[in-house]
Amino acid sequence: MAIIKCSVCDKDIEVLDDSIDVICKSCGTGQFPYTLPDNLTDKYILNYISKLDMKISDCERASDRLQSDIQRYTAEELQIKIKSTEALSRQLSSGERYSDDSQYTDYQNSIAEISRKIRDTESQIQRLEHGDRVNLLVEKTFWEGILAYSPAKRLSDFYYTMLDFKNRITSSTKLQDIIDLARQFNSIKDYKDSKSLAMECAKMAVSKRYDLLVSNMSKFSTKKEFDALAEEFLSLKGYKDSDNLFRECIDRAIKAEYDQLMSDMGRADTAVAFSNLADRFRGMGTYRDSKEQINICEERAVILYKEEKAREEQRILDEAEKERQRLIEIEREKDRKYQEHLRVQKEMKLAAYVRRKRRRFHLIGRFISIVIGIISIAIFLILTIVSGGSEDSSADVFLNVLHILPLLVLSFSSIHSKVQRILFTIIGGIWTIFLLVTSFASNTSDIAAILFKIISICNIICYVASFIFPKDKEFR
Repeated sequence: MAIIKCSVCDKDIEVLDDSIDVICKSCGTGQFPYTLPDNLTDKYILNYISKLDMKISDCERASDRLQSDIQRYTAEELQIKIKSTEALSRQLSSGERYSDDSQYTDYQNSIAEISRKIRDTESQIQRLEHGDRVNLLVEKTFWEGILAYSPAKRLSDFYYTMLDFKNRITSSTKLQDIIDLARQFNSIKDYKDSKSLAMECAKMAVSKRYDLLVSNMSKFSTKKEFDALAEEFLSLKGYKDSDNLFRECIDRAIKAEYDQLMSDMGRADTAVAFSNLADRFRGMGTYRDSKEQINICEERAVILYKEEKAREEQRILDEAEKERQRLIEIEREKDRKYQEHLRVQKEMKLAAYVRRKRRRFHLIGRFISIVIGIISIAIFLILTIVSGGSEDSSADVFLNVLHILPLLVLSFSSIHSKVQRILFTIIGGIWTIFLLVTSFASNTSDIAAILFKIISICNIICYVASFIFPKDKEFR
């Protein structure tokens, strides 16, 4: 039996444990003797129904968006089908196989992709309208029905719903669900036997938690896991053998740390790693052979430090040697380039010297050839004057021109004027050969015949010189 205050006259009212409604004997006012939990108040239910309405609206808006997407996909599919039909018609009219048309194939692939999008969108709409939205409407209807109940009806249904759930608890029931059930019973602890039921659920939760912790002991293997498990057993201090299991977890955590250190020790290969291992072994205190392992780690750290220092020094020396070799190679390259420069300069000077020599030889040869040509012309003129000339003056002019040809060839023929040189040489050469043949054919040995032979030889020298020593020959 419990005692409450009247909300009108503030008098004490005696309430039996199974009472739902009581009446104040002083003022006759009906009273509800219990406090509803938060999740059964009108305010909570109205707020929750409002949230459900928002979710239903979101589903409807999402469904409308998906319907718009289907319309857009359908329009795109229709356009692509029209283009695909046109492409197929062009193929058939040209007599080609449509399967070979890459454009038609692309259209078909696009149609298949859009059809897939339409099917997926329709599935989403189906899930929204006949799944999520229906479930939300059902839940909303349920809570609206709860809202119509009286506080006594709500409390009674809430109590018997939790009691039914408690009676169906098995070993597979989640620990959190049992804890939540204990809290819910505790929220109506003044109603009937809810307080004792809350205690029972709490005990079931503790037992469930204890069993889970015991089962985890065989699954865990690291220090971190055993430390966390030890904290859990510590929170259950005094329950069954939690104290012993707490100490066992501490021992297993130390052992796991020791095993991990030994494993890390087998993989360590640097001085820093062994130094860190020594510090971690110091944290183990006197456990097993931790002090010996500290000495081993410190010795290995010293040895590896010396080796690493030697390798670092050797690396620095190697890098210095590489740098020295690089600088030597740079100096060699500079020297090679300098020698190459000197060689090029020497070759250029030698080439210039050879050009000067060749040009000098060319000028001398050309000068001598011109002198010989002039001598040939002078001798011919002397012979013409001495002999009194020919009766035909035009013939004399022609003969004089033929004798001047060698000099003209030497003076005016260019190395690039091949036609000019060939023309002069053919005309003059024919005349020279004629003179040479006639002079050697005559058996006379007078001075005129000898001079004609000299003239012919001089002319031949001039024509040959015109090719050997052209006017504008370049020297490279």
